[in-house]
Amino acid sequence: MSAEVEFALFTVAAPLAAAAATALLLARFAPATLAERYALGAALAAGFAVGYWLLADWAPLVPEQHWHWLPYVGAAAVLAAIGLAEGVSLPERWLGFALLSLVAAWQLVPLWPDLSPPRTATVPLLAGYLLLITGLLTALPDRLVGRTFVALLTTSAAATAVLVGLGVSGKLGQVAAAAAAAAAGCFAAAFFLRNRETPIRGLIPVYVVLAGGSAFAGTIEPLPPLPIILIAPAAPLVLWLYAAGPLARLKGPAAIAAQCITVALPLLIAIAWTALGT
Repeated sequence: MSAEVEFALFTVAAPLAAAAATALLLARFAPATLAERYALGAALAAGFAVGYWLLADWAPLVPEQHWHWLPYVGAAAVLAAIGLAEGVSLPERWLGFALLSLVAAWQLVPLWPDLSPPRTATVPLLAGYLLLITGLLTALPDRLVGRTFVALLTTSAAATAVLVGLGVSGKLGQVAAAAAAAAAGCFAAAFFLRNRETPIRGLIPVYVVLAGGSAFAGTIEPLPPLPIILIAPAAPLVLWLYAAGPLARLKGPAAIAAQCITVALPLLIAIAWTALGT
């Protein structure tokens, strides 16, 4: 089997199908309150785990390197949807996101003695990066968090994979691509969950940990580091431009087109910059 066929089957098709199937099964058989909060987040984590574990022997079940923790911290991120339940205050929600971000950063930052900045500084920096993206994306107005939003998360995850593949290695790029494929499966499933009104916010913490963690792994691998990769997972934050002001008055296809262009622009710049620098 050629490398291209393996990539298409194991890194794209398998996580996409696993994510879509998980979301639909949870929506069908899980209690409504649980499905509404956890279906898409659990689907993204499951799809990524399938894609990761179908990779070659350099993606072991027992972590040996810092980025081997990605499927596990992705699974843990599903629990962050607890903070989206009714009755949870904003400080309590951010506290939960902060705990998740710190746990993820603790596992994803390597123990390299020559890490710069040192681990004692890198762990809080990565935790703050993950927390900021998670908190701000979950706080977006309801009208901005729909199926188009899932498509933009998928695009940002795919751009992360491209940047890591271009600037670092095909190995880490393939890991990041599994997250993008799983996000695409969530996007496909979202079309069949419309009657359940499944909130998409439960997807955000898992997306941030997987895409942000993949970007971080790619950023610190090369010498010198490539911090531009960190732009990709954060690109959907530009949707805050549409939360208020003149852009908030856009409706229908015009709003969708404008949002897609605004998110795509920094991604294309980052990819072009990385490609020209390699």
